[in-house]
Amino acid sequence: MKGHFDMLKPRIDTPGIPGESLFGRTPRVSIVLSCLLLFLAPLRGQEEPVLIDEIVAKVNEETITWRDVQGELAILQAGLQGRIEDPEERVKRFEAAKRGALRGMIEGRLMIQKAEEMGIGANADVEISSYIDYLRKESGIPNMEVFDQVLRRQGSSLNDLRRVSRQRYISDTLIHQLVYSRLTVMTQEVEEYYESNIKRFTVPAVVDLAEILFLTEGKDKAAVRSKAEKILSQLKAGTPFEELAKESSEGPSASKGGAIGIFNRGTMAEKLEAVSFSLKAGEFSEIIEAEYGYQIIKVLSMEPARKKPLEKVRGEVQKAVHQKKGRPQVQKFLEELRRESYIYVAPEYRKRFDVEGLGSVKAPESQG
Repeated sequence: MKGHFDMLKPRIDTPGIPGESLFGRTPRVSIVLSCLLLFLAPLRGQEEPVLIDEIVAKVNEETITWRDVQGELAILQAGLQGRIEDPEERVKRFEAAKRGALRGMIEGRLMIQKAEEMGIGANADVEISSYIDYLRKESGIPNMEVFDQVLRRQGSSLNDLRRVSRQRYISDTLIHQLVYSRLTVMTQEVEEYYESNIKRFTVPAVVDLAEILFLTEGKDKAAVRSKAEKILSQLKAGTPFEELAKESSEGPSASKGGAIGIFNRGTMAEKLEAVSFSLKAGEFSEIIEAEYGYQIIKVLSMEPARKKPLEKVRGEVQKAVHQKKGRPQVQKFLEELRRESYIYVAPEYRKRFDVEGLGSVKAPESQG
């Protein structure tokens, strides 16, 4: 599904830069749905209890409650969960990023209000319905009733999904019309960006490996080492690696002659990677010591790193340049919206979130 549907993929709103992708590349539909479920579910385990309907901020005539903020923090957590595997690093990044969440929400409300004023999104419901039906089909859910049940088990509903998707669609359409559609990208800019970011457009070196593994857990380490040395001697004497792997390897790949698969440079344990890329295709290593035991590896094949030709990635580069050029304009547009609007943030939340320079510190009269 293309076109406007691209705008509906889950994202994290970086303050002042709406529409940053949640993942580095287009996510699979199953991942999209998983993130939407996380996004829509109420956030649990907050640091301190607050009233679920407590008013956090006012944006013109619209109210942002603590429940709304919880949902936005859930988006942030979902995005980090999709990109960062290490739990400690994920928590660290979340703590650093969540201070900007309220600012992003306020700016999002401002954009929705501006879009409604301009009549943008008047026909959004048809697009949203088609997109949700696409999600349902690609996720293997038989009908909308079951889809709603799936969402409700996660603490949400089909109506919530429609609301969230509509907000995304409208704000992204607004930014596209008022900022990105007015930008042009020159050939020279594309070429300069490509050259200065060549690592991004380089396919890493890959190596196809086989191993003979000797495990040491619960064993005499010296005896295991001695066995490995005997196998290495046989290899050097000309015995086929695959044959010895089938006979002596204690790894799960023994039955396949030790073949363990293809690895990109930068994804392996440091010591193993250094050895692997120092060998040529057909060569085997000396004994490598690891935490779990010893191994001897063989390089079955290897492909060096290669640059993707500019013509193959021109569209991707143009998009990157387009986004880069648009960011300052988005910031300027948001600054104008803020100046034209009434924004109030409750004092307690001014301390908890980064909202410096945003709006009034005086509560609206309607709140007493």
